[in-house]
Amino acid sequence: MKIDDVVFLDESDVVDMHARALAAHGGLDGVREPATLAATTGAPETAARNGYMTTIAEVAATYAFGFARTQVFVDGNKRTAVLTMTGFLGANGYRLVLDPDKWEAIILGVSTKQIDRDQLAVVVAEEMGRAAGAKDSDGRPVAVWGSIEP
Repeated sequence: MKIDDVVFLDESDVVDMHARALAAHGGLDGVREPATLAATTGAPETAARNGYMTTIAEVAATYAFGFARTQVFVDGNKRTAVLTMTGFLGANGYRLVLDPDKWEAIILGVSTKQIDRDQLAVVVAEEMGRAAGAKDSDGRPVAVWGSIEP
């Protein structure tokens, strides 16, 4: 996929995702610092366009990582982290089949600094492969990274 074909999220996408998370599960509305929302939303695109990330899985992980770690919103940050990750993937033709308990533990691990962005990217790629039914020659699931080209 060419970088210019990648669909990135903007602030309104993220705010809508946050609102959906709160509507579904409750919590307090509000952005702690608008500049942090802008920076966290824009960081994945900036990094990808500058060649620091070369796969869809890395970009998806960066959205989730950023929102889980920076605590942009008053409430619902981890839920919004998952929605930005899956929303970005969906906008680019990929999907994840999420086990709620597994992903709750993963995103909690990200927010408590037990899982870093690179580790999260590996898990995302593995789950992308599982959702796509990708298997190696021995029938084992394989990671799907989704390359991004300049």
